[in-house]
Amino acid sequence: MKRYDLFLTFLMTAAMCLAAFVGAYADVKEMIFPLKTITATSNLFSAIGTMTGDGILNLKNTYRIICRRERQYCAVMHIELIQDNQISSISVPLEYPILKWTDAEIIWGDAEYNTNECERERFVANLKTKEIDWYSESTNAQMSSCKALFNGNTWSYHWKLSDGFRGEKMR
Repeated sequence: MKRYDLFLTFLMTAAMCLAAFVGAYADVKEMIFPLKTITATSNLFSAIGTMTGDGILNLKNTYRIICRRERQYCAVMHIELIQDNQISSISVPLEYPILKWTDAEIIWGDAEYNTNECERERFVANLKTKEIDWYSESTNAQMSSCKALFNGNTWSYHWKLSDGFRGEKMR
């Protein structure tokens, strides 16, 4: 499967999410996001759910992750509810190399500490517990471009893929 085909898969998934969001708003006036769903085969990994944890600016989100073992990369995209009746644009799929793929776990993200980057991201999918963790941390805090970007602050976040947001009444 070519990257173009994977991108079309993302667009179809995003369109389904959009239809679900609009349908939830139009029919019941209550926003309900998809439950966490994880599917894994020997060559394909797929997950959808809400990313939660400190530092997530908008907890009303849905993330989609697709990993293709033979292509050696994973793609992550998301969409958010930004107002009562408005969702964000579908994010551009962010691609990360697969670092490890076993029957027990898949790890993808920034391969090594990059001396030119200001942050590092790593994802871990535990296939036995069906947990997905996302780690993000600042790097190169003393490099002038990173210092300017983050005002000299360093940070580290740990987020989890969870069941979708439930139950807030729409106005």
